Amino acid sequence: LVFSLISCKNRFQSEPIVELYDQKLYYDEIINDLPKNEIDTNYFIENYIGLWIRENLLLNNAKINLPSKQKQIDRKTKDYYNRLLIHRYQKELISQKIDTNISAKKILEYYIGNKENFVLKNEIVKINFVSLKKSAPNLEKLRTVFFDNSDVDFIKEYCNQFADKFYLFDTTWVYFNEILQYLPNDIVKERKYLTNIKNNIFDDEENFYFLKIFEKKRVGELSPIALVKENIRSTIVNENKLRYLNELDNQLYMQAINDNKLKINR
Repeated sequence: LVFSLISCKNRFQSEPIVELYDQKLYYDEIINDLPKNEIDTNYFIENYIGLWIRENLLLNNAKINLPSKQKQIDRKTKDYYNRLLIHRYQKELISQKIDTNISAKKILEYYIGNKENFVLKNEIVKINFVSLKKSAPNLEKLRTVFFDNSDVDFIKEYCNQFADKFYLFDTTWVYFNEILQYLPNDIVKERKYLTNIKNNIFDDEENFYFLKIFEKKRVGELSPIALVKENIRSTIVNENKLRYLNELDNQLYMQAINDNKLKINR
């Protein structure tokens, strides 16, 4: 909303600048909130009026439409009460109007249309990783089946019983940094080497570290859609929410004008 405030201060000392339903905004209220170092006073005033109108349009609708139980908020301050009431009203409307079930087709379309946003900034891998004490039993069998992946049930059962840490992500992408945090620092320093070899065994004084890398993607490559689909879903939902709330603002504004409930005195 853009307004031109041309009239002088004296005119608005006794009458409101804006009237909306039973609410009135006076010049002094704006001036009291004007920052001392504000350079563009006209912009501040116009923006203040626009925000005040939008806030009070939503507040009025919230008071009318929300059940009485949801309006029983401790009024520590008027601003806090108003903003909280608006937030609850918006949240209630969003829960009714916005579908959070985003189809695989829409996720794919967003992914294809925004590939530049999904370039990897960190390496990702499909990996099996286990850290365990050197004193753990039956290590030779684990070593054999771990690297040829021949007995998945045994690997899972063994890791659950004896491993300090383990990740079995042979079919799921994971950021390599999540694995590196469990390796000794002197091994982490060789991270470039780590992803170049599919089967790795490292040790320190107490532990063995087994890493089997099934697939990898480097920094700069395109992230697989499986890794980012939940982020895409959240992004689409949030965009839909913002679009809906903006449309609601405009709808309430036009309705107030058409019903002769909004007056802007110039």
